[in-house]
Amino acid sequence: MVNSVSCNFENIASFEALFKGCRAARKGKRYKGETVRFTANLESNLVQLSSDLSSESYEPKGFKHFTLCDPKEREIYAPYFRDRVVHRSLHLEVELFLDKKFIYDSYACRDGKGTHAGVDRAQRFLAKGWNKYYLKCDIRKYFDSIDHEILMEIFSRYIRDKRTQNLVGKFLDSYCAEEGRGLPIGALYSQLFANLYLNNFDHFVKQGLGVKYYVRYMDDFVLFSDSKEELHDWRRAMQNYLERELKLDLPEDKITLEPTEKGLTFLGYRIFSNQKLVRKRNKKKFKRRLRKQKKALKSNEIDFSEVRESINSWKGHASHADTGNLVKSYLGKLT
Repeated sequence: MVNSVSCNFENIASFEALFKGCRAARKGKRYKGETVRFTANLESNLVQLSSDLSSESYEPKGFKHFTLCDPKEREIYAPYFRDRVVHRSLHLEVELFLDKKFIYDSYACRDGKGTHAGVDRAQRFLAKGWNKYYLKCDIRKYFDSIDHEILMEIFSRYIRDKRTQNLVGKFLDSYCAEEGRGLPIGALYSQLFANLYLNNFDHFVKQGLGVKYYVRYMDDFVLFSDSKEELHDWRRAMQNYLERELKLDLPEDKITLEPTEKGLTFLGYRIFSNQKLVRKRNKKKFKRRLRKQKKALKSNEIDFSEVRESINSWKGHASHADTGNLVKSYLGKLT
């Protein structure tokens, strides 16, 4: 029996909650046109938004669509600023409730977790002498494959408030990769709901299969064992569970089983028992992104804080590895 939690819809729809959501949503984007237009009449816009939410007449506006090549092509659906405010307000209310249900070793988009913590945990498991093999998996087209009906059923187990459920249902209805499926890459709620969608799977792996050494970051996950045969058994059980319970595909070409001594590529690092290296692909990816951001900065599409945030993020990523003077020498070439 899953314990539900109390969620107060007024904590999402109130002026105060939306004001907090607005402050979070405009971070790094305060000079963009739609942000400036919304905040120019901030009080009246938030009052109207609060009224629309309370009367349940609010409808999401939709998404701005564009394509990123980073390095592979990805379809990005960015919500309009007005909807981003509501997304933030919703997230502030339900995130802590849902986070308590996640296992310890789920690392994506959670306070106190993240890629660095996930990489450190994977390295710790890889370094254990009795873990001779690892199984790394990646779900095919994960965000586009998430079933709305299944997601709503999972969400409703924990959040029983009907108005909150209805609001989430509107967000899901506003985007479909195909009929009744998909979460938009680019929306804040997508990260939380994508984590939630695999939460029961995490518990199946940990409690159902009894896997002790397991790390998941969104749809990338890795298991460790001293036995190839055990890993193959777990793979078959996970494939069956994902297909049967969540309508997800874990194909053979997205699965790697290797000896731990050969090292593990995970979350942008090449990991060994006593060393972490930044992948060459990540260095090239950062260089391309910075070049694009410089052009956007010149045309006033973004402000410098967004560029600085990107640089600091990559510096943190690179400095977390055993890279010597990589950060200094690489950034020196770019600036």
